[in-house]
Amino acid sequence: MGKKKKSAKDDQMTLAEAYVGFQIQLKEKEVEEFESEVKTLEEKNQRYNQRQEHLKEEQLGHIQTLLKQAKDQERELEHKEVVSKEQVEQALQDHWELEKTKEREIEGNKQPAKHTLYCP
Repeated sequence: MGKKKKSAKDDQMTLAEAYVGFQIQLKEKEVEEFESEVKTLEEKNQRYNQRQEHLKEEQLGHIQTLLKQAKDQERELEHKEVVSKEQVEQALQDHWELEKTKEREIEGNKQPAKHTLYCP
């Protein structure tokens, strides 16, 4: 009988060892999955960092272009003639009078044409 008890005890140890071994396998598999996930995330992070660098370079290029355009516009404005409000109003008045004169001439030209058509 003593031998049976030792055998049963060995079986229990074997069962406990099997259970612990199974848990170790599960944990190892979880560790592998986490390592795989970490690797995937690191690759994504690297791609995102490269993309961010590219976008920064592109942004700097656009900023430099805008600065150049702003400087060019400032130079153009420096060379343009400054016009006062009175000069603009006078130019509009002259233009308006010119248009009125043209309209009168057109009306004047229409009336003699009507008379010539009706005269026998």
